[in-house]
Amino acid sequence: MTEIPAPRDVNALAAEILRLHRDGHAEAAREQVAVLAAAAPENPLPNWALLAKVLGDIGDVAGARAAWGEVLRVAPQDLNAQRHLATLTYYGALPSEALPHLKAITAAAPSDLTAWRRLANLLSQVRDLDAARKAWATVLRLAPGDAAAIKALEALELESDEPPAPAVSARPPIRVVAASNVKHMFRLIESDRLHVSSVFGPQADRADILLLPCGTAQALRQSWMLAAALPEPLRRRIVAGETLVVLDASTEGEKPREDRTAALHGLIERLGTRPNRAVYVTQDRGYAAEYADQSGLATDDRMQVIHYDLWIWRFHAAFRESGEAVFEERLAAFERRPQQRDRRFISLNFTPRPLKVAYLLSLMRDGLWDRGFISFGGFDDYCRAIGLSLEAFPEHIAAEPGFADLAAQLAPQMQALSEVGRVFLETGLSPRKAPISDETHPAYGQSWFSVVTETEMYDRPQRITEKPFKALLNFHPIIVFGNPSALRMIREFGYETFPEIVDERYDDEWSARRRFDHAYAEFLRLVRLDQPELARLEASVREKLIHNARWGLTRFPRELKARHDAELIDRLLDSLQRLKA
Repeated sequence: MTEIPAPRDVNALAAEILRLHRDGHAEAAREQVAVLAAAAPENPLPNWALLAKVLGDIGDVAGARAAWGEVLRVAPQDLNAQRHLATLTYYGALPSEALPHLKAITAAAPSDLTAWRRLANLLSQVRDLDAARKAWATVLRLAPGDAAAIKALEALELESDEPPAPAVSARPPIRVVAASNVKHMFRLIESDRLHVSSVFGPQADRADILLLPCGTAQALRQSWMLAAALPEPLRRRIVAGETLVVLDASTEGEKPREDRTAALHGLIERLGTRPNRAVYVTQDRGYAAEYADQSGLATDDRMQVIHYDLWIWRFHAAFRESGEAVFEERLAAFERRPQQRDRRFISLNFTPRPLKVAYLLSLMRDGLWDRGFISFGGFDDYCRAIGLSLEAFPEHIAAEPGFADLAAQLAPQMQALSEVGRVFLETGLSPRKAPISDETHPAYGQSWFSVVTETEMYDRPQRITEKPFKALLNFHPIIVFGNPSALRMIREFGYETFPEIVDERYDDEWSARRRFDHAYAEFLRLVRLDQPELARLEASVREKLIHNARWGLTRFPRELKARHDAELIDRLLDSLQRLKA
């Protein structure tokens, strides 16, 4: 390999590494990581930290830990490094390795509730009971009424420092071994009913569940390779029906296709087991029915399918501790919004999916681009990843059922949209995809409503992602270009929608083309209103806007956690019982 000199612009290199990794070019990404590592000593503190973040983002946990260790070597008091190391080790194969980092954090930042909570959990696990009592008491002081702290302190009062007698009737935690330590469905679940460790850790020979990523084609290929390298004791447990295989597609909403189903069944066979000894976890609410029709297998021979709204949960989980303060900040900003605003709407678009592009091209055609705050990730990365030329993109849109005529009509706008390039509302060193991030962006206060372009527009109810909630938590009404029943799903989560100001009948339309046209007609009607009329409409739904933000920031994160954690673990327990029956 030709030696590449260390670059001057390390931030640009970091962005390039993330792009290569996202596009599946793992070897090229590793080569550029080596270049970034070579640059680190030139300016140690920021460069080692940047390298650590990049390694964490691409899933190299060991590398990220080593890089953060270098940050601490240079700056032993660096709290950011301690926090990252605490997180990487807390969710690793040996969570107790997080103890020194958590102790350093709580000493330096005595009001850090998350650190105290994790420290208390770990101290309880390692049976340092006196220290655990003090840590849980601190959690209770920082969060009066905290149910987990109260329960833990009550349990600790009943214990001595002697090893506890084994419980007679309590079931031990479900032992999960995960192939990926960075992004998986249990990443944010905190429950004494579950213990997650590495597939190559000491728990593997007693695992109840093997968790394999399969949300994308790349993840599925990685799981195929891993299947050949499993520890032999774990493989024997799978073959004997003692370990349940869980295929984690919770990061995506892929519809069942014959080739994908064949690949999933092939992976299960490669592991030495059968589909009815496996569980498939997905965001797609209609997956089970379509898989049943497509697979040709009897009910008792098919994979069990579990629906799990991972991105919605992860998005809201960010506000479990900070939600009250964020709500007060955003409410105050909402009350100060002017009656004359810079733009009419916000529309956040990163990946140029076919029907997102159809919407953006429609804005170009109708001369409405400058009426909104619009983010767009550009065509280059997406087209390169799927092997598509810009000239062929209208055909990509035309392949969507019912959109051939619109694709032809919009094709003349492609060059203008391409020339827009990458435009972002986000701030930071470089624009990047952040699907679960949120911020109090000033653009919400300088516009009237949000246009939500979901990941796909299918001809059946399928899923919603976190995207609508970004607007709702920022006091914006929404128009959604998504799957049928998207608004109904939003209401099922306790939010209000806005039939007073938007004709929401598009939500009941199963044809993607007709739904697109109806939603776009409503968008046109709103965007062409004058500002006094938009102000009147906003005032008419003021209480709904406040309800949505209050609900999503202060109550729903806790309720969703309790509901999702319990339901998911209960369903997995049921699957384990049926496996071993």
